Amino acid sequence: MSELDPSWRTTCFAVVDIEGNGQRPHDVVEVAVTWVRDGQVSSEVRSWLVRPPRPITAHVFRIHGISNSLVENAPTFDEIRDQVLGALGQGPVIGHHVMVDFTVLGRQLGAWSPALLLDTVRLSKRVLPHRGSYSLSSLVDGLELAEGLEGEPHRAPYDAVAAARVFVHLMGLADPQGELSVSQLEGLCGVPFPGQDMRQQSLF
Repeated sequence: MSELDPSWRTTCFAVVDIEGNGQRPHDVVEVAVTWVRDGQVSSEVRSWLVRPPRPITAHVFRIHGISNSLVENAPTFDEIRDQVLGALGQGPVIGHHVMVDFTVLGRQLGAWSPALLLDTVRLSKRVLPHRGSYSLSSLVDGLELAEGLEGEPHRAPYDAVAAARVFVHLMGLADPQGELSVSQLEGLCGVPFPGQDMRQQSLF
């Protein structure tokens, strides 16, 4: 295997989740990043509450529980931009419905361009094609990955770690020997950037 196309097990992936304010387009109210390194979920999580320029709607408050009062003294996204960029890096990025995270963050981060976007929804559909639900909570419960998860579902730190656990578990099923390269992983669960024609590659 070429050093330019390493195994996924020797690659560092940033795993991201964001929560929004329910406006159109969404503003960020919480962002979290963890990492998958050497095929393992990192114990480190970085997260930020963010004061959005527009209020959090009642609908999304009922989903994630982040109130306007909770973020009224939080920094704006401009104040944490460099920290978020540093956490994300320029390597591959994983998310559950990753294009949503990329689209919302892309409006805030401008020229940010990760090496790949990898979607755990796409991965779970490829590895477990007959499941009735591919929601993050359904996968965490069905795959028995909830033990030790801190926080609450639909909060960014919890969901980022949950997505990382789902990714590692499913890759263990799809590639137990760690033989797939990063470019093959793109074919398995990659999502094209807007306007990009991604090469489709069947691995099953």
